[in-house]
Amino acid sequence: MAELAIRAASTSYCMNFGEGSAGCALRTRQGQLFHGASISLQMGPLAPGSLSPLQTALVSMGAHAVRPQDLSSVVWVAGHGAEVKNMELADRALLMSLAPEASFTTVQV
Repeated sequence: MAELAIRAASTSYCMNFGEGSAGCALRTRQGQLFHGASISLQMGPLAPGSLSPLQTALVSMGAHAVRPQDLSSVVWVAGHGAEVKNMELADRALLMSLAPEASFTTVQV
């Protein structure tokens, strides 16, 4: 799953020279895989209108009629930096609110 998350991160969009670039891969209890990448506006990755990797992956899941409660694990990938760390913490909290039993693993690249 880490490789899928790394590929997702490579497709992220951030107007500030990639400072908010991140990606994630999700696995459901049924074994389905989904991925998401951050989409950040010029104001930063946590600015209104920006989307985190987990948020974009959840959109993909919803488009395939998969419920967030079916998540079993998330692998989250990003570089270093305060902006990315805050986005990671927000995604971790979001996952815990939707699927408290799912694991959340962070991989630094």
